[in-house]
Amino acid sequence: RMSRVTSRPGRTTPPTKAPLMVKDPILTVVSVTISCSHRKYHGALAGFGAALHDHPHVTHVVLVSSAMVYGAWANNPVPLTEDALLRPDVEFPFARQLGAAEQLVDEWRMAVPGRSVTVLRPAVAMASDGTSRLASALAAAMGQRAGEADPPAQFLHLDDLASAVMLAVEQRLDGVYNV
Repeated sequence: RMSRVTSRPGRTTPPTKAPLMVKDPILTVVSVTISCSHRKYHGALAGFGAALHDHPHVTHVVLVSSAMVYGAWANNPVPLTEDALLRPDVEFPFARQLGAAEQLVDEWRMAVPGRSVTVLRPAVAMASDGTSRLASALAAAMGQRAGEADPPAQFLHLDDLASAVMLAVEQRLDGVYNV
């Protein structure tokens, strides 16, 4: 059974405005959208924690995070694997907040034997119609870059991200996966 939930327990919002949660005794899929506002951030994380707490029979969570949790550091290993340390840019609240959400689901997983968590860390996702505001802004900026020293950007198609979520659900993957 699927429904949309917000960061405030008991309130639902239209499907285009809220994270997705599949309410099932065996499986929950959570996609966290966290605001850059300090107050909204704490409310979102509290609501996320409450959603996990309110469904004690759930044994698997899929969290769609972001590769941004690694931070854009010159000394990052190449290739950047799932084993790399999380070092989000302290000036980028969104990345820090996703790191906190990852910690929250890891604590949830470790609290009860038999629980599993899939953390997907996608690159910036884009749709062919350009519906992602962040991806659109980044893509527009790419057209203005002329320097050879500028690092290349990596994008992910939304269909590929959806496929990764489905694979995580169907295979009940446990671990962190760069997408």
